[in-house]
Amino acid sequence: ISLAAGQTRTNALTSVSAQDVDARLAFSADKVADGGGLQFNYLVHKTAAGDYRLKLRFASTGAVTVSIAKMVGTTETQLSSRAIGSYTFTAGAKLQLRLQTVTVNGTTTLQAKVWDATTTEPSAWFVTATDTQAELQTAGQVGVLAYLSGSTTVAPVTVKVDDLQVR
Repeated sequence: ISLAAGQTRTNALTSVSAQDVDARLAFSADKVADGGGLQFNYLVHKTAAGDYRLKLRFASTGAVTVSIAKMVGTTETQLSSRAIGSYTFTAGAKLQLRLQTVTVNGTTTLQAKVWDATTTEPSAWFVTATDTQAELQTAGQVGVLAYLSGSTTVAPVTVKVDDLQVR
């Protein structure tokens, strides 16, 4: 996915419809974006009403913040967020992402992990959240969304997604 400054690109697996998911992928970018940085979102339960998303925000310093959020209509609400304190993203580095969602009795539990692909998967979830947004509790598509800040001077930035799995 090649991004120009200020550009957002979205891709969805329109043939996939899943509710309770264990979604994984590998992420990398060819540059560390300066200015306002780079954002990458792994979307699940994507319908016309909105979606749940695992968000990665890459600062120009290489710092990474991991969040779980929901998008309903045009409103995004952050449900949980945490910085990866001991990691600095570098150009070409690969991160593994895992997002699980389970809906029981009107409550969706979301939990996510993000880790350096050169290490083993951590046993603990990095961020967790629960939500009761009825519109997002149905089966939906899976997709990715990437945004490159308009203030970057290193465009284009190429984001790569590999090993995408949804169970």
